[in-house]
Amino acid sequence: MLKSLLMSLLVVGALTVAGVGGTLADFSDSEEEIGDSLQAGSMDLKVNGADDPDVLPFVISTMIPEKLYDVTKMVSNDGTIDGFLYIHIKNVLCTETDDKGFKPEPEIVAEQGGKIGQKIVDGLGERCDMQKHISVELNYDGNPVDLSQYDANGDGEIKLNELECFQIYLGQLEQCGAEHPINFVFKLQDVPESYYGLDYFDETDPHEVKWDHWPTNCYMGDTVTFDMLVELLQIDP
Repeated sequence: MLKSLLMSLLVVGALTVAGVGGTLADFSDSEEEIGDSLQAGSMDLKVNGADDPDVLPFVISTMIPEKLYDVTKMVSNDGTIDGFLYIHIKNVLCTETDDKGFKPEPEIVAEQGGKIGQKIVDGLGERCDMQKHISVELNYDGNPVDLSQYDANGDGEIKLNELECFQIYLGQLEQCGAEHPINFVFKLQDVPESYYGLDYFDETDPHEVKWDHWPTNCYMGDTVTFDMLVELLQIDP
């Protein structure tokens, strides 16, 4: 992606008037610069060393709850002026991805109801909203990016859906052409039944506590996709 900003050069002519021995002398001089040029500076954003499209597809699938998934993109500015780096996360979409026409039994029970452990649950209904339970940590050039302003529900963890459609500032990207990493860490949260206001299992009972996160089974086989727009701008945040 190429972004440009016009840079101005100012040429100043000089006029000299000199007085010698108290007598006014009409000495003067002028210089005319011929062929001066004004050239625009440039910014040339590279992602993983190439002129990638603005939108970079991400796919998150076969996630295991509470396991960290690390994704890194390298960015550089091969232009002649520094810029400010931003990202947009957009078009977040959850889809059921079982191409054989059936869901695994735990997902069916979690969504439609059935037996979990020794108890019968009513189920949570058909749902595909895994993006609400994927936490995100973001680092740029080895430094954490503060995402606390996007914590819509105030639980201290930033979810993928909470970042959608915001312009997120990462930092400056100098024009020297050196590569800098944008690093994401994703985690699918274990969803407790209390999230839905349910209380089938006793969290203090060691025989029952293992079933407390049965709502997470709703996301077996589901896939989340989203687009990431990377921007190098002259807009100072």
